Amino acid sequence: MLAILKEEYMNLLKKMKAIAIVLIFVLFSYLIRNLSFKYRGFGIEDNSLYSSFRFLVTAGGFFFVSVLSHDAIHKESDLSTVSIYKMNYSGRRVFLGIYTGTLLFWYSCLTAVNITISMLEGKYYLSNYYHSIVIITYFISFKFLISSCTSKSMISSFVEIILGIIIFLVGKWTVYSSSSIWNNAKCFFPYFYLDKKGAYLLIPLVISAGMVGTSILLYEGKD
Repeated sequence: MLAILKEEYMNLLKKMKAIAIVLIFVLFSYLIRNLSFKYRGFGIEDNSLYSSFRFLVTAGGFFFVSVLSHDAIHKESDLSTVSIYKMNYSGRRVFLGIYTGTLLFWYSCLTAVNITISMLEGKYYLSNYYHSIVIITYFISFKFLISSCTSKSMISSFVEIILGIIIFLVGKWTVYSSSSIWNNAKCFFPYFYLDKKGAYLLIPLVISAGMVGTSILLYEGKD
């Protein structure tokens, strides 16, 4: 599994996606911060780059993950080739290797973004870094779950983008809705837990682990 993890991670780095992600997040954080000076309602607590970055990851993280990591599972089948990994490793190890490599890649990008913003702001907030790690882990896990349910990357990418919009809108609605039905539903979305402290912040990671477990079962069922 470590060999798969390493190759997946290095392949992602070689494609220059890391530089693109860092630039996109930093530049968009600047843009959102500048807009927040003129307009209110962006959901930004203050006018810092950290708050803008937090809003960007929360609102658009799933979209970025879907676009930049759209072929993580399907790249072998889309090329109509036989995966060499599957000849030497079980489906579970292949999946976990690809998943962990993708996760490590995004963690590296988020670390670089947070370091860059901390240098620009002259201060560092560990809570914002942890927030971005938790939300991206949830999004990547959900992305892999959707990919495991479909057979082609183009199909899953389209479904993921649509679901990404729905997840954000519905997830945010459940947080502020007073309906008992929505109050129960909000437990399955990460947004409810991100404004809390302590052990609550671990719950999205537990949900992510559940999605990964389900994804593995679906992925192995295709073999």
